[in-house]
Amino acid sequence: MEKKQNLKGQQQMEQARFQMHEPDEYDDVDDSRKIPHPKKPRQKGLMDTYYTPNPQEIVKRRQQTINEVCQKDLRDKVCRDIARWFYDAAIPYNIMTYDRFKVIVEAIG
Repeated sequence: MEKKQNLKGQQQMEQARFQMHEPDEYDDVDDSRKIPHPKKPRQKGLMDTYYTPNPQEIVKRRQQTINEVCQKDLRDKVCRDIARWFYDAAIPYNIMTYDRFKVIVEAIG
């Protein structure tokens, strides 16, 4: 409890220090800066001692990175291009179900 009060006091002092400034040549610019509050740590409750989430749930909840999104878009584009090629070459789509086709695709990369 004492730590929280000390932390709040320090934050208020820092905010007051940033808010008090001497007039200078840049006063005409609206400069209302605020110190962002640090991210609150996850607090464990009573149920957390009995329940631990599955790793699959944790992976579902995490935010995708730009790289993952770009790779997904790239994969979709490649699938569309392959499907167009099958259509243009008049190759039946069921050829993809053959085992030899999978071997060829793996050899391509």
